Amino acid sequence: AIDWGNMYEKEAYECLAEEYDDFLMYHGQENPRFYPYGDWSGGSPDAVSTLHVVEFKCPFDSTNHLYNCMLKNNDDVKNARVEHYWQMQLLMIALDKPSALYASYDPRFPPSKRLHVVEVARDPVKDLIDEKLGHASALFEKIMNELGL
Repeated sequence: AIDWGNMYEKEAYECLAEEYDDFLMYHGQENPRFYPYGDWSGGSPDAVSTLHVVEFKCPFDSTNHLYNCMLKNNDDVKNARVEHYWQMQLLMIALDKPSALYASYDPRFPPSKRLHVVEVARDPVKDLIDEKLGHASALFEKIMNELGL
């Protein structure tokens, strides 16, 4: 399934680039880039534009793409794909972007339905993320001390 997603991610990027006017820089498999957030976190968006971070999902199971096509807004993504929602929120904070594009792509669908994009707004969750990262940092240090490392 991961190989499938990797195989079609660049094609998904090319479809998205045709639809958006703002500059998109593809990172993906060919040009990965890690953007740190503090000492303990960060992320690797699939693409970045002047206004967005972009996450491509190219599901092996077409049912998942069909399900993604029903997503319309922040709440939908947060409720249905919670791990992707939080991934994008952290990336928006790390890169100081106002929104993200959640792009689901399946080349087996008719051309007009291959790419489904949901614009996800940056929510006011920075303090919550910082709090969780603080707890994770303290736990990591505690474990390392207990192990004598």
